Amino acid sequence: MAIKSALADIRTIKALFTAAENEATALGDEQPGAEHLFLAALTLDDDSARSALATLGVTTDQVRSAIARVHATALGAIGVDAGTDGMLGRARPPRPLTGLYRSTGSAQDLFQRARRLSAADKPARLRAAHVVIAAAEAEHGTVARLLQLLDIDRARLRHAARAAVAS
Repeated sequence: MAIKSALADIRTIKALFTAAENEATALGDEQPGAEHLFLAALTLDDDSARSALATLGVTTDQVRSAIARVHATALGAIGVDAGTDGMLGRARPPRPLTGLYRSTGSAQDLFQRARRLSAADKPARLRAAHVVIAAAEAEHGTVARLLQLLDIDRARLRHAARAAVAS
């Protein structure tokens, strides 16, 4: 039974990382960050992440738009107009994954936290909602600003995501 769970986790991780890289590329970012991993969790076949956000009335498209707004605000804070700069935020078509997977430290931290959360559950199996729980625990960074922008109560999100994992 442990082998089946491990194989399911490998498939989930591959889908999650591929989706995160594609989301980052589509939003014009070089490497996936925690926000892209969070968004990727909402696109997986496992609908536990979408289900958790749906209980709060939030959609995947709203998350995607909010990421763009958070990025634009951050760039504006350092004097860069993301709307007029020809290089920043330019969406590119997804590129095939080759070589080592590269992501930001925030994405790595979020993923590791999601893995620890999944390991503590019985049965231990990584679900998309584990990524949502880990994101809801973030107090700083882009994901925290994203949740704040969407007016999402982090405690309610954690509760909804835990319920989605249990179902």
